[in-house]
Amino acid sequence: MTVIELTPARNRMPDPAWITRAACAGHPDPDVFYPLPRSLDHIAEAKRVCATCPVANACLTDALERGDRHGVRGGLTEAEREPDHEKDDKIRREDQRILAALAGVYVHLSTRERDSVIAVAELADIPAHTWAPVLGIGRKYALERMRKVRDRLANPHAYPEERRIAERLTAPVAVAA
Repeated sequence: MTVIELTPARNRMPDPAWITRAACAGHPDPDVFYPLPRSLDHIAEAKRVCATCPVANACLTDALERGDRHGVRGGLTEAEREPDHEKDDKIRREDQRILAALAGVYVHLSTRERDSVIAVAELADIPAHTWAPVLGIGRKYALERMRKVRDRLANPHAYPEERRIAERLTAPVAVAA
């Protein structure tokens, strides 16, 4: 059996270290990055700075994960990011993020990933006190959500991806002799 040490959530905020390496850090006019919709000169300036930024991808990812709909982030304006905001929350589902949340590590999760955390927790018998704080929910509500998942699990075709993750978490490990 695979042994995975799970501890309660320890950090409600992700590491912001990438921000200090951003090309916009210390820019003489921070308002450039929060232009009015028709301020084409400010938008162009912000995009020029973002184009040289070593952490532009982290900035864009952060904006999408946090639902930040203001300013130029990662080289995209609010309007350019909007379709990604809507799509991202509905479809993004990454195993690593789900596993991190189950281990009590704060990660930004899409709605789909949040549901997956609860399903895998139920399938792998992971206690709510480990992952519920990461979702920002209390133990009582976590148990209620798990009950709903349990009802859905009666259907053997429900949660196929989550079943695969739970099997990996609970699979026996071969020990070399």
